[in-house]
Amino acid sequence: MGLFKKTLQEFFNGEEFQKLLASGRERQQREEALREEAPWFGRTGLSDEDERELPRYLRREYGEDIFSDPHALKAAELYYLGQAALADGSVGHYWQVPGSEVSYAAVYCYADGSLHYSCWAEPPPQLLPTGEGGD
Repeated sequence: MGLFKKTLQEFFNGEEFQKLLASGRERQQREEALREEAPWFGRTGLSDEDERELPRYLRREYGEDIFSDPHALKAAELYYLGQAALADGSVGHYWQVPGSEVSYAAVYCYADGSLHYSCWAEPPPQLLPTGEGGD
């Protein structure tokens, strides 16, 4: 076994890493139990759990902790922009993210039932009218 591989194994099996892993799991469980409110919940066509995952995903991307940071992103701060059918047959759902470097977030729904969460700075494609916002 190479020295690098052995050192990596020791790190992943070490007490410090195991504590970090347990702490991350505990925070994830607390976030999943948190029932945020937002005007767009129930209006996107996504399942409740898929909608609730978006603000959790964004907080992970931004390194925010909703329990210890009063300025962490809240679901109610996101503004649902609508959806767009994409060339590959998937559907993208889009949100504006206020006060952040990344201005938009999306949930892409693929034909096989899988989802992909994303955030970026470019405006989304032309959206289908939904009449549903987030304010």
